[in-house]
Amino acid sequence: MENNFENDAENEINTFKAVNFSKYMFNNWKVTSFGKKLGILDLIEEKEAAIWLNKDGALCYRFSEDEPIVTTKNYKHAEIVFSSFLDIPVTFLKIRGNGLTNIDVHHLRMVHDNKFEPQRLAEFFIESKLLYYRNLFKPSYYLQIKQENNPKSIKLTPNYQEDTDTSFESIKRLIMHLVDYVPERFDYLINWLAYFFQALKKSQVALVLRGNQGTGKGIFFNEIIKPLFGAEYCKTINDKSLSSSYLGGIIENAIFFNLDEISYKKVENKTIKNFLKALITNDTITAEKKFITLEKETNIYAQVLITSNEVYVLDIEPSDRRYTIFNTSNTNLAHNNYLDYGSYDNLSNKIENQLEFFAQYLKNYSVNVEKANVALDTKEKRELQMLHINVQEKKQKSKYSQAVKIHDSIIEFGYALKYCDIYAFRSIEFENLDFYNEIINDLKNHKFKIKNLLPAFNYLYGDELKIKYVSILLKELNKYDFKQFSFAYYRKDNNNDDFISLTAQYSFSRPVTTNTHIQNQNSFYNIFYKVYIPTNNNY
Repeated sequence: MENNFENDAENEINTFKAVNFSKYMFNNWKVTSFGKKLGILDLIEEKEAAIWLNKDGALCYRFSEDEPIVTTKNYKHAEIVFSSFLDIPVTFLKIRGNGLTNIDVHHLRMVHDNKFEPQRLAEFFIESKLLYYRNLFKPSYYLQIKQENNPKSIKLTPNYQEDTDTSFESIKRLIMHLVDYVPERFDYLINWLAYFFQALKKSQVALVLRGNQGTGKGIFFNEIIKPLFGAEYCKTINDKSLSSSYLGGIIENAIFFNLDEISYKKVENKTIKNFLKALITNDTITAEKKFITLEKETNIYAQVLITSNEVYVLDIEPSDRRYTIFNTSNTNLAHNNYLDYGSYDNLSNKIENQLEFFAQYLKNYSVNVEKANVALDTKEKRELQMLHINVQEKKQKSKYSQAVKIHDSIIEFGYALKYCDIYAFRSIEFENLDFYNEIINDLKNHKFKIKNLLPAFNYLYGDELKIKYVSILLKELNKYDFKQFSFAYYRKDNNNDDFISLTAQYSFSRPVTTNTHIQNQNSFYNIFYKVYIPTNNNY
């Protein structure tokens, strides 16, 4: 499966070519007349209206670009409507008529069906067997901006640190805030976005922005992504959407997805997990649509952005090649004066006014295609990969505990200790703040004082399991993990306090254990070491 993914990524690199969306032909409904006047059809075209037939013989028309299409088989009513619209008498569908007011059958295109094809540069087009189709996609105003050979309005620089252009300063400030002010991450995000903007060819990588509420994730999608690509083609997917039996209806006719606040419980589900993988890397997917018999797969054109306020946003496997994960700044925009623009309205107005400059920048950006299709190995991603490994090990431990009769509270406590899961101890903060601060500080240093074991356990699980002595608790923890909670990991600190050295969190930064038995088995420690070898692209 991963080999297929690598082949797909390589294919993306080899086939990328920017598309000139300024050449898109909208409203090209009229049959070519080779210089011959088509009477009333010319008048309809001059008024930027449109008219055609569908394969059922119904008349389809609209009077402006943004109006909904009317479909009718009542030609008499249509004659009245068009007579009023053109202010002349109109007669429909007379065979070989010669009068100005006649609309002849052979002068109307018969459109076989609608299709959604973002890279097709025409609304009406012809395909196999000389059948006409109508494209449901129309490039946004910003997509149709022409690429300039030597743009004077912007300064093109490949690196944020060298960039002095202020033509879209508000957008740069927001994006820098979203990548926690790491210039290399800013450049990665811009490259990923420009890659898609130039050709609407989706990356093989989804971008994940993880951070507190109010840091600008919603502004990025709603006020930058949506206008750039067309709001009608940008869809937000949430837990409720993923619970639908008709996922085909969600993904069709879209070019950008924002998976917003998807719960960890949802993404851990195998079906949803596979759906998300397919969404990112596949060209098509088999997914049902409401009231439609499934006859063929649904095409996937959309780029994927995932945003969340939650720490555990995704279930990431050690071999993953699909997700680049960035933490946003922790600062709420309201607490930094909305990036020094004074208010949300001021920031929003600045973004709107500078969006065209940003679009031109993306059009002219020198895209690194390989970089746009390779997921970065960030510390945030490794945290989630570790969580995946921990969960799998916890499941295995649970099976073992059923045989040796280990209480659930011991499993949870041992798991939290071993992996320095500070979130598991959060409730103690409200009971004893000084004690909480002490144990959190120890956990951050990958240790836990033995004298604090029993008090911490009783704070968390005293209502579930009564243990009077720390020696008994240590015996129970040893059952959970005989290695981590053995005497081999007992130490003394400078104050002569006994503590347990917790190794799992930092095992990636040192040589793998020399224990022959551990090395030769497919254990957690070996898997963990392979996942956490530091890399050069760790931003």
